[in-house]
Amino acid sequence: MKKRLGKGIWEGLFDFYLYDSANSLPIEEVIDLNPLKEVDEGLGSKIEISEEYTHILSHQKIKAVFLTVYLEGVKDITANLPEGLNFYSLKEVSDLPKPVLISHYLNATFF
Repeated sequence: MKKRLGKGIWEGLFDFYLYDSANSLPIEEVIDLNPLKEVDEGLGSKIEISEEYTHILSHQKIKAVFLTVYLEGVKDITANLPEGLNFYSLKEVSDLPKPVLISHYLNATFF
């Protein structure tokens, strides 16, 4: 997860690596954008695709699908994370301030 910087409604909240698009993309294309792809190849990782979540803000409607990537056989990949991203335990994640959309996904999936 990473802390959102700059101005905006989610400033100071934590979110995941994300790909933002005005148009829907085939899930295969989104999976191909995985920032850990180089580390992940050949490790037998598993990817779970969530149901679609809809979050309505005053000025827009967000439709989100979450990809959970389970990496196996990697001891330390922190050096390969995109800038600003960090790994957290589920306990740490539960304590981090997050947007409602992400909290809904996490509560339905892990908590």
